[in-house]
Amino acid sequence: MYKSLALISFCIATLTACGGGASGSSDSSSSGSSSSTSSSSSSSSSSSGASAQTSHNAGQHCLSCHTDGGSAPVAFTVAGTIYATGTTPQTNGTVRIYAAGTNTLLATLTTDASGNFYTSESIAGLEVNPATGFKDGVDPEIEGPSGMIRTMPGIITSGSCNGCHGNGNGVLRVN
Repeated sequence: MYKSLALISFCIATLTACGGGASGSSDSSSSGSSSSTSSSSSSSSSSSGASAQTSHNAGQHCLSCHTDGGSAPVAFTVAGTIYATGTTPQTNGTVRIYAAGTNTLLATLTTDASGNFYTSESIAGLEVNPATGFKDGVDPEIEGPSGMIRTMPGIITSGSCNGCHGNGNGVLRVN
């Protein structure tokens, strides 16, 4: 019984992992603001650092190289790109990652001069839970300098943001 329930939950989470909504794109406006607050002090910050720094390959699938055994020297647990408009990078963006279904802040990441954000820190919801054998998932949100917040519909189980939101495929935009 419990294995069946776990399998059904896994299938639902897998089908909704990249969200999408009616348009299948994250380009449409999201509901205004969120009052998410942290109920945990165990958040980590991004390795992408201040917006004056520049990384590379904006919009590309970061984890295709930055993964264990990949061609890049550092493996990321979460990585992606945020744009202000069109192909203009959002250099003052913030990404917050919450434990699924909670206001427990797990990580806060900031974009660099390329609009990229990334971290190699472990994120609890993106790792396999030994008790269940599945990932618990996370609820990410992005915020622009204007205070506009966009959230993902559904629980996310992968930190490979550009894997779904790459160039021309529902890119992440926030002002």
